[in-house]
Amino acid sequence: MERLNVHKLLNFYRILPAILISPILLAESTNSLTENQMDAMVDTLLEGRKSGSAVPLLSTNFGHFALEEAYKIEHELSKKLEPLVGEVVGYKVAFATADALEEYNLDAPVTGALYNSYQAPDGGTIHIKDFFLFHIETEIAFKIRSDIREPISSVEELKPYVNSVHAAFDIADERYDIREGQTRMIFDFVANGSGARNYVIGEGVSPHEVDLDAITLTMHKDGQKIYEGNSTNIMGSPWNVLLSIANAHARRGNPLKAGDVIISGKVAPPYKASGADAIGIYMGDCDPLGIITIYVN
Repeated sequence: MERLNVHKLLNFYRILPAILISPILLAESTNSLTENQMDAMVDTLLEGRKSGSAVPLLSTNFGHFALEEAYKIEHELSKKLEPLVGEVVGYKVAFATADALEEYNLDAPVTGALYNSYQAPDGGTIHIKDFFLFHIETEIAFKIRSDIREPISSVEELKPYVNSVHAAFDIADERYDIREGQTRMIFDFVANGSGARNYVIGEGVSPHEVDLDAITLTMHKDGQKIYEGNSTNIMGSPWNVLLSIANAHARRGNPLKAGDVIISGKVAPPYKASGADAIGIYMGDCDPLGIITIYVN
């Protein structure tokens, strides 16, 4: 490993305790939007979902806004989407690696709502025509045993709140029409659901039966390996990711609830494709959590 990366990792783990118990922050964090602007943003995103169209970046029409405002927009959007795509049943995590946190000037990963109608069965089929830009990652998921309504101080305190752990696919999409010269900002990403779309959850395993910090996750497409990473690539442990997310949601008044599924973040660069290039059979291996598959046609 190069010296620069070693120093980066050492610095990240030096500040890790503060990350786990602090709210999500961004360099630009001053609230700036009016209620009317937030309503207009929600309406723009909702219309895109209803029509199946990519929408312009919010930041191009409304300027920059705070990350906490982006979460409020996403929360209001989710309430309007639930009658259309089913209830929120958990959250996907994004930007949980040390490099991503540094790149986006984040103190913790971000999340996007998962809807029950977008869960694909293990061994099932999804259709590439439903995506603007297909992304797929093999990840580790948690299923929550009981509500986490207050911040938690340690992983050991967190573990009794977890019912099971699972192999998972996060199958994400890009719902913005990003033109040449434009940049999608972190608050754009969060406001529109952090890329959440389809997902697959494998059979549950008791968290007491597996060391989540010693898992190599892989993915093959039509027999060819396209993804590999270690579970410790996300904040040193998937448990650290869950602790950070649980505390952030509790502080925002949107706590993780019994039955919620939390997909803990990519451990390697995602596989991205569009059109015919995405078609195939994907197999994710999270031994000892098992193997999951999905067919894309």
